[in-house]
Amino acid sequence: MGFFDWLFGGRHRQAQQPDLDAELADWRIVEIEGADGDVVVARIRIRRPQLVDLDRYTSAVSISWPIDDNGMTPELTAAMTQFEISLEEFEDFSYLVQVRTGLGERNWLYYTSDGGRFTAEIRSRLGTHRAPELTIEVREDPNWAEWRILAERIGSTTVRH
Repeated sequence: MGFFDWLFGGRHRQAQQPDLDAELADWRIVEIEGADGDVVVARIRIRRPQLVDLDRYTSAVSISWPIDDNGMTPELTAAMTQFEISLEEFEDFSYLVQVRTGLGERNWLYYTSDGGRFTAEIRSRLGTHRAPELTIEVREDPNWAEWRILAERIGSTTVRH
């Protein structure tokens, strides 16, 4: 179930009733300050999902939306939120594990069983969300190394595989 479904009572809420506390326990929101003083805010899943077919989710998909000099305006925040919500439709073959905002961009990290299909679906939604040219990168990452970098930095005692 997606983060916004929980937050706003979306379409899955009636069909599934997993424990909200357990779902939210898998996420942390943190501020990370770099050596240069720049700050990144991250929402990160600290546990890999308990999916039967998790070994199929081998492609890491990174989506970067640039933030211009106006910063995070209410309009930009709303457009990014709607974009993220639109991707929840693909929960059957993709899984959001991280969202970072800072250093001039918002970046989403998904793992998917079909990188080509997921990328095509992302591109098909760009016009409806007033998105600028997004950078979308797909990499094979069967061990979830990209996710693990930040998850372990946040606290290796909380990261579960």
